[in-house]
Amino acid sequence: MITTQYISFVRWAFEGLAYNEFTGQEFLVLPVKNATHPVYTSGTTVLASQNLQDARHWKSELILLAMIAGWRILGYLALRFNKT
Repeated sequence: MITTQYISFVRWAFEGLAYNEFTGQEFLVLPVKNATHPVYTSGTTVLASQNLQDARHWKSELILLAMIAGWRILGYLALRFNKT
């Protein structure tokens, strides 16, 4: 059964943005009290913590383009066959 997360523009836009921003990056985590060395984390770890480890930029773009095309076709058909 399809859930609303798969038909959300916001979900696919955020997933593409998150992948673009975090992939290949290193981040300094705020040091813990009495830490002797800085702690770093990777962008891949950040994506995994947000459950976006499967995120791909091209996938998000294609899905957004397909959604736009689908809504435009649906709108055209609604206007074309409107019986008023």
